[in-house]
Amino acid sequence: RQVFSTLGGALVAATSGLAREIIALETGLAVEALQAVALTSANSTALGISESTACAALDYFDSQHIPPAGVLCGPEDTDTTGSSLVLRRILTQAGVQLPVIHAAGLPAGSAFFIGNPAARPALIRLHEPDAMPGIPAPTVGWQRVPRSQAYGYYARHCVGYAPGDSRGLYVVGVA
Repeated sequence: RQVFSTLGGALVAATSGLAREIIALETGLAVEALQAVALTSANSTALGISESTACAALDYFDSQHIPPAGVLCGPEDTDTTGSSLVLRRILTQAGVQLPVIHAAGLPAGSAFFIGNPAARPALIRLHEPDAMPGIPAPTVGWQRVPRSQAYGYYARHCVGYAPGDSRGLYVVGVA
């Protein structure tokens, strides 16, 4: 009990924001990989988020025989109410159930429609070779700080993203 109240309490305090930091890290890496995908007139439009551009994205996935899996939205455009709110309203009115995720690193007022990764992966999740068996997951550990009575805590997460098949992606609001 005493060990947990000291070392365990310090571990909980040190890792309390770990999940939030890892989600932010992975989202940032995914955004960089998405922006590296080559865009053409077939899979993108410079027009902003509207009913017509959302319909164009859904029509594009229908033509490719790929079910859409979700949408990543950039930050709100200063001229509009908010890209993610507008997009959620459009999708709800159309009866389309897609998760809409806010991604701060994307261009303002843009939306990246992602196809089902099983059909056409727009992004490929990468990880470094790991000596530990199983799926790569964040590792949390601790060790004594040299020449001290204190312990230090660390977290390790080996993951990255690479652009996949551009047919799994439709981009709105980016030229």
